[in-house]
Amino acid sequence: MYVAIAEWYGSSSYELLNKIGPSVLLLTCLACSYLLVKINALVIWSPLPWFLATCAIYFGFGPLAYYFSTPESIDFMNLIFFVDDGAILRTNVLNSLAIAIVCVMVSLTMMILPPVSLMTTLYKHRMTKQVMWGFLIVGGLVQYCFSLPFALGWLSWTLPGSIQHLSGLLGSAIIILFVVIDHGDTRYQWLLYLLVGSELVCGLLMLSKLAVILTMLMSVLGFFLVKPKVNALIASGIGIALLYSLVLSPFVLFARQLIGGPSTKEAAELRLAANEYRDAMKNDAALVMPGVQAWWTRLSYANAQAFAMDAYDSGASGQTFGLLPYVFVPRVIFTNKPFMTTGTEFASLMLGHEEDSAIGPGFFGEAYWNGGWGALILACVYLGVLFTVFARFGIRLMASHQYWYLPVIVIGIITGLRPDDWFVPTAVGGIVEAIFFYWILRGIKLLCQESFPLPPPAQSTSHSCAGF
Repeated sequence: MYVAIAEWYGSSSYELLNKIGPSVLLLTCLACSYLLVKINALVIWSPLPWFLATCAIYFGFGPLAYYFSTPESIDFMNLIFFVDDGAILRTNVLNSLAIAIVCVMVSLTMMILPPVSLMTTLYKHRMTKQVMWGFLIVGGLVQYCFSLPFALGWLSWTLPGSIQHLSGLLGSAIIILFVVIDHGDTRYQWLLYLLVGSELVCGLLMLSKLAVILTMLMSVLGFFLVKPKVNALIASGIGIALLYSLVLSPFVLFARQLIGGPSTKEAAELRLAANEYRDAMKNDAALVMPGVQAWWTRLSYANAQAFAMDAYDSGASGQTFGLLPYVFVPRVIFTNKPFMTTGTEFASLMLGHEEDSAIGPGFFGEAYWNGGWGALILACVYLGVLFTVFARFGIRLMASHQYWYLPVIVIGIITGLRPDDWFVPTAVGGIVEAIFFYWILRGIKLLCQESFPLPPPAQSTSHSCAGF
């Protein structure tokens, strides 16, 4: 549609296309995400609805900032890298085509693979609590003894990602706590509140919007697991979006500017930032960037994608896909392993000077940067297959209350949530991490089954499960 209208009407149609196209993409992706969960609530445990929802935000709502945000916001985005209507149109075509290929591949893969065989098993409360405590102990030790100190700059050595990822077990523990409490163990409510509160504080100390949002998301998923109401899920999503745009995003930006770094070093700096931000809200002149809707500009990847496309077309292609072999080598074995996220290097290329902040073109822009339309198609085909595998895995195991494998399912969800991230560490490194977690958890489960044998399935059915 983009290409046909642009060819027919010429450059005079670019602005209108850039307003209508992303708006249609926004509504279509949100509607499809809603229908998937409405038809089958178990689909919430797959990457698909999350991928569609985040694509709606980043590639539907985000580019509209160039036409409907404040003039200061537009100037700020163009200060990073100037784009005209034609460049924005190219990125809109890129994103629309990429999302379409992913969705088509999901459909084709579901048609080829046999239907998911759902087995409804008896819920084992004691086993569920043991899993919860296991995730809490391991995840808590890694988070508060290694990941948090590393993020705050207290460690003099690079913490391997394979260790950092173990802190994600706390997210799975939050979800399971909802299940345990729902089955009558209300004494664990204090533990749930303490865990969620501490994780939110950790996210704020690290000035990590993602960490704060993920903690909220795990809480929403836990609540949805025990009370699967789509309307409540939508209300929670809207609440998180408002909190992000009105409070979290501007505060993190303000705090980073005030402290002069990506994270705080101690709680006193966080308190200072909070007090200064509160005073700044009372005095508009004290704001860091008056008039700039930073929460909206952060959601737009048009300038980064346009730069990546121009770079490839001019012969300066990206090399980030060349990091693929390093995904399979742990940093504990190869200490000189390169960093898998190259946001600061990309930002330096865009701005033309050394830069400490990170910028990325997202999955689709990065794929084009590395290999043009061919690389984009291959990357999207891979994503479609990957999302289908994660979806079938998550739906089957959550239907049978196999909470052992929640960390693997959460990895799939996070992969769907991050089309704005770097492809190799997220979409390829994520599956390596998921396989590692699966076999470790499977081994532990088999060892525990000798003491707590699982009962035979109460019911076994085989059907398409809303297409899966």
